[in-house]
Amino acid sequence: MLKKRTRKIFLGLELLVCGYMLYTIIFHQQSLMNHKKREMQEIKQKIENEKKLTDELNEEKAQIGTDEYIEKIAREKLGMIKKDEIIFYSVD
Repeated sequence: MLKKRTRKIFLGLELLVCGYMLYTIIFHQQSLMNHKKREMQEIKQKIENEKKLTDELNEEKAQIGTDEYIEKIAREKLGMIKKDEIIFYSVD
């Protein structure tokens, strides 16, 4: 009689420990999956940003050598103006 009761107690404890271990493993796996999903979203966003930058650079590359591009660079980067051009600055 005592052996049966002891076995039932140990079986109950074993089931409790196994249940806790199973819960812990599942919880850990779920949190790991959520973390990986967030990382994947960040990487996808970086890829999209890089694709946009690549498109912009390809457009700029296609314009290099054109008169409009040379004029744009001369104005923006070098501060040059056309021969009879007058520049007005706002003091606001």
